[in-house]
Amino acid sequence: MFPGIVLSGGASALQGINNLAQQVFAAPVRNGFPGEELAGIADSVARPKFSTAVGLVLSGFDRYKKTGLGSSNLSSGLIGKTRKWLREFF
Repeated sequence: MFPGIVLSGGASALQGINNLAQQVFAAPVRNGFPGEELAGIADSVARPKFSTAVGLVLSGFDRYKKTGLGSSNLSSGLIGKTRKWLREFF
């Protein structure tokens, strides 16, 4: 495990952000990449800007392995309503 700050997401690609974070937190800083320790993550999504999406997919997969359930009723209901609303307008 890295003893410091791990930056991820699209903003971690900003020029100079690692130096700034190192000054602000007074700790070592590195960029994190989704799936660093996983095999099978496509190169196209193994970039910091996809960290949230990959993390959500992995979290959902862990939930499915543990419970056999997919998305929660709250999120699936919200997504269904949003999809229906978008179809009405487009």
